[in-house]
Amino acid sequence: MIRLSSIAILVLWVGSSLSLAADKPEDQAREVVGQFVKAVKAKDVDAVMKVAGVPWFADGKEVIKSEDELKRYVTLKLDGLTNPDRVPSEVIRVERWDKFPRREKLGADEAKKVDEIVGKDGLVVILGRDGKDAGAILVRVEGGKVKVVGVEN
Repeated sequence: MIRLSSIAILVLWVGSSLSLAADKPEDQAREVVGQFVKAVKAKDVDAVMKVAGVPWFADGKEVIKSEDELKRYVTLKLDGLTNPDRVPSEVIRVERWDKFPRREKLGADEAKKVDEIVGKDGLVVILGRDGKDAGAILVRVEGGKVKVVGVEN
């Protein structure tokens, strides 16, 4: 009896571990970006900070390196958000940062900054409305953790 229950527990544990391992970074990025967009629309700074990471690529040129500085930046941005319903929330697709077509349009310095921020496994989650691109979210994938690290409008 003990042996049979031990085997059943082992099977359950292995099965749950496999399902966790099956979560692809792209799926994790979709989920985290969904949480991020929901927090932005609610103008909830603390919820944004739970899924955001530093360094953060801000306004297409600046790098924010500390969480305190990022929290001030997010607070400022959310305070200035007059119509949260206009924030796109439909995930159109997820692409690798190193293959992202708009990466090539950045200057060499900007591209290098973003390369360092998103890391070697970085992703871009394209958001839109009615199936059309309306913005992109930069996502760092590192050590099994996924964080939003920038927004492109």
